[in-house]
Parts: sequence; C-alpha cells; structure tokens
Amino acid sequence: MKTFASSPPRSPATNHDTALELPIREPSLQPNLTQPDPPPAFWLLIVLIGVAAGIASGLLMHLLRFVERVTYNANAGSFLADVLQSSPYRRIFAMALAGLLTSCVLAFLHWQRSRRPVSHTGTHPPALIHALLSIVTVGMGAPLGREAALKETAAFIATRFASTMRLTAGHQQLLIACGAGAGMAAAYNVPFGGAIFAVEVLIGTISLQSVTAAIATSCIATATSWLFLPNLPTYTVPTFHITASILCFSVLAAPLFGVASAAFVSGVAWASRQHPQGWWMWIAPILVLTSVGIASTTFPELLGNGKDAIQSTFLNRDSVRSLCFLLLLRPIATIASFRSGAAGGLFTPTMSLGAILGSLLGSLWLRLPIPFLRDQVSAMPASVFSIIGSGAVLAAGTQAPISSLIFLLELTHRLDALTLPLLLAMAGALLTHRFFQPGTIYSVRD
Repeated sequence: MKTFASSPPRSPATNHDTALELPIREPSLQPNLTQPDPPPAFWLLIVLIGVAAGIASGLLMHLLRFVERVTYNANAGSFLADVLQSSPYRRIFAMALAGLLTSCVLAFLHWQRSRRPVSHTGTHPPALIHALLSIVTVGMGAPLGREAALKETAAFIATRFASTMRLTAGHQQLLIACGAGAGMAAAYNVPFGGAIFAVEVLIGTISLQSVTAAIATSCIATATSWLFLPNLPTYTVPTFHITASILCFSVLAAPLFGVASAAFVSGVAWASRQHPQGWWMWIAPILVLTSVGIASTTFPELLGNGKDAIQSTFLNRDSVRSLCFLLLLRPIATIASFRSGAAGGLFTPTMSLGAILGSLLGSLWLRLPIPFLRDQVSAMPASVFSIIGSGAVLAAGTQAPISSLIFLLELTHRLDALTLPLLLAMAGALLTHRFFQPGTIYSVRD
C-alpha cells in the first residue's frame, strides 16, 4: 500500500492536470493503523475547509451559469435548450473562442513554468487559473466535466489552510483529498457521495479517521453551498420497481458496460500520453473545439458536459438513431478535447456514455421476442435501462462502485428500488473493465 509521502513526483511536461495533484491509488479495506491521531487544529481546519469549499463551489457554479447565458443567450431553462435555440454559427464561434482561450491560457502557464518552475502540489496560482479555464470553457460548450474546476479549487483552498499548521504529510494530504471531495459534493449536492468519493478514489484507505474527516468536510461544504445553490436533485426520473426482466438485463448487459468503460478509459489514457507539443500545443485546442462546434450544428448534444444528454435518456426522449450517433460521437469529442489540452473533468462524460449505451441496449431489449420479459417491462419506464447503464459505466470507469451508487441515489433522490439491479450491473461491469483495462478515468491521466 502506498502512503501519501511515497507518491512519485510528476513531470510538468506530461501532466495534464497541472493544478491539482492528488495521489490516486487502489482502494483498500484495511484501516490505516500507522497514521497518528490528528491534533485538534486538524478538525478546525476541516470546518474551515468545508465552509470555504462550499462558498467556492457555489461561486463557480454561478460563474458557469453566467458563461452559459452570455455564450448562448440562455433563457430556456437548460443548457441543451439554450444551445438548440442558438444559431449554428453561434455554436461554431463559441467553440472556436473556447479553443482560442484555452490556447492563450496554456501558453501563459507554459511561459510561467519556463520562467519559474513550480511544484505540483496545488499551492500556486496556476491551480486557480486552470480551474477557471475549465469552468469557463465547459460553460462555453467544451464536452468535458465541470467537476475538475471544483475539485482543483477546493483542493487549492485545503492546501492553503493545511500549510498554516504543523501537520504530518499524511494529514495534509488527507485535508487536500477531503477538500477535493467536498468541492464535488457541494456543486452536485451529493454530500455523502462526495465524502465516499474522497475516501474510495482520492485517499484509497478506509479508516475511521479518513471517513470521519471526509464526511464532515463534504456535509459542511454542501450545507454552505445551499446559500448559493438550490437544494434540488440534479436529475428527474420516474418511479421504478424491480422486475425479473430488469434483473436479467442488469446481469446480461453488465459485460457490455464494462467493455465500453474500458474502451473509454483506454482512449483517455491514449489522449493523456499524446498531448500536443511545441507549436501544435497552441493550435490543437482551436482546431479540435472548433470541430466539435461544427459537429454540434447537427448534433447539439455534443456540447457541454453531458448533463442534459443524461437527463434526456433518463426520460426516454431519444430515438435509436440518435443514440447510435451519440454513442460514437460524444466519447470521441471528449477524448479529442482532452487530448488537445482543453481543461475539464470526466465524471459526467463517463455517466453520459453509460446512459446512452444503457438506453440503446434497453431499446434492443424491449424488441426481444420473449413475451415474458417484454410484458414485465411494458408498465415500466424505459429509462430504467439508461440509469442502470450510467451507474455501471461510472462504477467501472472509476473503479469505485460504492461512491458511484451513492452518487446516483443522491443525484436523483429516488432510485432506492433500483439498488439491486444497479449493484449487479456495477459488479459485472467493474470485473469486465478490469479484465481489459486496469486503469480508471483518474489514474490514467498521470
């Protein structure tokens, strides 16, 4: 088991996330008995970091909404609706501008590093610059997740607070991980999911100390964010109940979800290894994001982090033809944008991949000439398949089934009846994913 201090340093030339450096390791069910109890000041910092992360996340989400309104003259209620009512030329121009902004910021950060190299601990201003770039370009339509900005900013805040106290390296890294999880929890209104994400993915060691610290930070951050953000579920879903057909689908489709997740992670790994160098570094973001803008004139669902694409599948609004195109084009757009150097996360894009695939497989499932299975589903919302798919691919892509299940429960507020089929699909997808690809959407980005 790696310790916090043993994580190797990363090279500035190959690291895509120059702002936030958290060790990503395999989860362990063994408590960390070698870590000493933290001093009382540690718990005071937990409170301060939680409050600061909640405020920062609320402000960043308002910045995201402001950018969306300015870019697409937003007034229709959702990002996708705003994109649909905008002209094709506006979409192309917005994405070209996002590419130009990315190139300028990357050039500035490259110039700054060449003048004064910085350590990658999230303690320097480039962390905030990178986070702001991420939230602005996602608001303009980059097909990446918004959580990167929230985690980087919260981790930056946690690092600043941790540096004021004489704490062990392990306690400082624990504070940073708790801060990153709290930032995600506050923005998505998922306090327990954010806490378990910090423990399961960012820390990797389940102990009473880490769990208590993570839960406290995420809950405080989420409660604080309610001063800025509504306390509402992120996704609207119908009411469900378990049937034999749903259980069979979860088991049989799980390997396909695992293969899709492994392919997506492999694509991210390839993109992480192939970041443009030299003069191509300044041109690639403009070319790639402009190309995404051109493609969005036919498929507007390509723009943004994928939240509206997920909601559309959850409400069964997409045709089979549309799902087939999105299943191919959305991952390509995300991976290409990531390879070009665009800033952003992969949480929601991973969920959207699973939701699209689940909805498509569900459409095929309903066409099977098996009356028993078809009759059981006839009274069920067809969106159940997309929900199972989103959870399975997310669990496999992060190798974090516990936090993935909790994320879905908290993002929707009403999926308790689907816990068993979700767990079955997650388990099968996770095992299949590990057979083809040992990495996750976070570890392969090193």
